[in-house]
Amino acid sequence: MTKYAPTVNPGDTRVRIDYFVGNNALGSTPSIAFQEEEIIRLTDGSEKRIATGRSVTVTYTPGKAVPLRNPDSDELIGADTNHDAIFAGLYALARQAQTEADAPPTVDQPTEPEITTQEEPTDGPQA
Repeated sequence: MTKYAPTVNPGDTRVRIDYFVGNNALGSTPSIAFQEEEIIRLTDGSEKRIATGRSVTVTYTPGKAVPLRNPDSDELIGADTNHDAIFAGLYALARQAQTEADAPPTVDQPTEPEITTQEEPTDGPQA
C-alpha cells in the first residue's frame, strides 16, 4: 500500500490532492499546481484532514506521457494519456464554462392570463 492509496482501516493515513490551480499566464508555458493534504481514517469510517502537504507543479510538456490510474484504488490501469490531451481537455472545459456563463439566463416567463369578457345577458333584441 502506497501513501497515496485509499485508507481502509481506522488509523490508516493517505496523501491526496486537496485542490489544484492552473496557470495560463500570457506568454508563459501552462502549468498546474497540485496541493496535497494528509488524511486519516477514523473509527466511524469517515476520513479527516490532519495536515496540509506540499504543492507539486506540473508544467506542460508536449507529448509527455502520463500513466492512467484507477481513482478508487490508485492502481495503474495499463493505459496512458499525455499532456496534450490533458491540457486540451482543460482548455475545452474552461471554454465550455465561459460559454455557459455567457449564455442568457433561462427564466421561465410567466404566461399572461387569458382575459375573457362576458357579455351581459339581454332580455331579447335591443332596439
